[in-house]
Amino acid sequence: MALKTLAISDNVLLKYEVKIDILNETFWCGLLSLHELLAPVVKWITILEGDRCIISSVPRAWKEIKTTYEELLDDSPLPLNECAHLKLLMKERSNLSMQPIHFAANILDLKFNGKHLTREQKVLGTELIHDRAVYQYPEDTHSVEQILTDLAYYKQSEGSFAKPFVQKTIKTLPAIMWWRSNCEPKLCSIAIDILSMPATSAATARSFSRYGNVHTKKRNRLLSDRAGKLTFVSFNLKIETFKENRQSGKQKRIMFVTPWNGKEFGLRAEELEAKHLELEVEYSDFETEYSEFEAEYSKLDVKCLEIEANRSG
Repeated sequence: MALKTLAISDNVLLKYEVKIDILNETFWCGLLSLHELLAPVVKWITILEGDRCIISSVPRAWKEIKTTYEELLDDSPLPLNECAHLKLLMKERSNLSMQPIHFAANILDLKFNGKHLTREQKVLGTELIHDRAVYQYPEDTHSVEQILTDLAYYKQSEGSFAKPFVQKTIKTLPAIMWWRSNCEPKLCSIAIDILSMPATSAATARSFSRYGNVHTKKRNRLLSDRAGKLTFVSFNLKIETFKENRQSGKQKRIMFVTPWNGKEFGLRAEELEAKHLELEVEYSDFETEYSEFEAEYSKLDVKCLEIEANRSG
């Protein structure tokens, strides 16, 4: 709406073609359609590139993105050839970014238990768990068979996994904590190893940056083992501090700089949210006023056309 206000303002110089595009409802409908297409991509990039161990959510993310594109792509303003090319790229990208490790994690995550996977993906995920068991117990076939048996019971909610208390804790405990407390140690160790992996390399890249702050020119005699331990403590301490502050309500203030005087001011997350709601109310009022103004402008435009018609007549 702000751009539309600029388009009809006498104080702003815009090309006629630009004004026509801004005031054209088809342009805004197309822009909104593109926004809806990109929204799930932006959402999942933000989530998956965080520091949380959510590798199991990768198949869920791709399923949501694919569903959105299947529903909206055909009605988007993109040409048909670009839509077909985009579908092909989506398929190639999903095949590249989803590997058996993601399928295994989705199976071992209690919230999902493989519900975002196809039959073939479930087989690949189960095969990776089997290969991991063989790697951990290369000469102990009994342990490998026991792991696969426990996995089958877990997937079907049978045996010890069928107890009401176990099913209740599935809804309340994080996946890694649940595996530590409710399962046989052999399958538990494999599940924790898989679920503890980062979803993307973004967290790893941040740890490299933290390592650069630990192993500096002034501390160049640090051995790799000690530098690695210091980096581990530094990286995880930041995560734990954030969790404690979030639970206690002592969230870090977000700093802003006012452009007119250069002064800094801080807002906590809840204060920022309240400010956002206040601005939304103000924007809603402005939108109402603008709609009334637009209606008056349309009437004036009709009158101008009538005057021009009378003059030409």
